[in-house]
Amino acid sequence: MRRRHVAVGGVAATLLLAGAQLVALVASLGGPDEAGGPGDDVDGVTTGLAMGDEDDARSVVAYGGQGAWVDAYDFDPALGRPGRPPAIGPDDVGAMAEHGVRTLYLQGAMDRGQPDVGVAAPDEAGALLRRAHEEGIRVVAWFLPRLGDLDRDVAFVEALDGFSHDGHRFDGLALDIEWRDAVPDHEDRSARVVELSERVRDIVGEDALGAIVPSPVHLEVVNTGFWPGFPWEELAPLYDAWMTMGYWTERRPESGLRHGYGYTADNVDRLRRLLGDEDAVVHPIGGIGSAVTPEDLDGYVDALTATDAVGGSVYDWATLAEPSRAQLAEALSAALEAEPEPPPSSDD
Repeated sequence: MRRRHVAVGGVAATLLLAGAQLVALVASLGGPDEAGGPGDDVDGVTTGLAMGDEDDARSVVAYGGQGAWVDAYDFDPALGRPGRPPAIGPDDVGAMAEHGVRTLYLQGAMDRGQPDVGVAAPDEAGALLRRAHEEGIRVVAWFLPRLGDLDRDVAFVEALDGFSHDGHRFDGLALDIEWRDAVPDHEDRSARVVELSERVRDIVGEDALGAIVPSPVHLEVVNTGFWPGFPWEELAPLYDAWMTMGYWTERRPESGLRHGYGYTADNVDRLRRLLGDEDAVVHPIGGIGSAVTPEDLDGYVDALTATDAVGGSVYDWATLAEPSRAQLAEALSAALEAEPEPPPSSDD
């Protein structure tokens, strides 16, 4: 993710889930009042929030619908500006719910070289987690591994995996795969990413695991030297949901890539080709919140529908202006008015 501020929102009209984990989940893509309560079942898919029983499964359903991103700078008092309260607190989660957000993506841990490895601001993170569940919002904790010390990266993931606050657990875990500084050699870096992903898969077991990845357009078109040979095929069987950092707002107008629709659709198409899975579960992350335009967002939402994305969001909530939040919420509602096509049967 970008380290300092962007925005939020997102949508998806259909929910295709790989393997046997998901069938169709239209109801849960709307606002909290449209979804079932904890433990309810929609089309055979459990939509309950992860609380109470530590054995509760973390489903790929958590990646569906509109998302909101919050990084540690926004809720950890130790990282904020001196004398100012954190930008995001429990009341902001209530505002997310009012705008139809279904999943909060929370940077639950940050490696700043500190001696202690663990969840960032556990009291504040726990308060956000509990309020989210009270509002019917799922919480996916994400972490940016540095890859220089895999044991240290694993320890952060283990802390997130085992974190509980008043009986509430995270509904999913996701790795933000983009850090290059600690391992300059791209082949060594790729090998470390695969090893780390295998170790994390062992930690989470059958729980759904998310991958936040560079946009394929960026790797294949914009900057082929950013991460040559990114290990898509090796990572494909280790993750259940994919979130492309498709920040069209970072592209120059003269490049022809600064478009919410084209950049998003191309990223999803390329990702599925690289993974070798035309039905890969994808939640594209859109542009930087402070730089998106109404036209961008309209095109972005259209691309989510056109590519059968499971959900969508803009990075991040704190910097997404209220008009953009409202536009995304309205666009999501409009997208859901269309009757989705059912997934193909096994006889087709």
